[in-house]
Amino acid sequence: MTNKGPRYKINDRVTRTNFDESTTLHGQITEAIGKKNKKGITTWYYRIKWDKGSKMQDTISQHRLSLESNA
Repeated sequence: MTNKGPRYKINDRVTRTNFDESTTLHGQITEAIGKKNKKGITTWYYRIKWDKGSKMQDTISQHRLSLESNA
């Protein structure tokens, strides 16, 4: 298995949908954080500034996010 770089870049617009698809959040990536596991594989996490107006930023794993479409 090879290490891949982060899927998203700083300032990319992303969305996160809850598991039951009842809520979708929109935000902007402010930081990318790579964490290595025991096997040396890097998992990417992102610090997100959400549009909902909160001053707090969440750290979310890469698989929970999708790139916001410009449509």
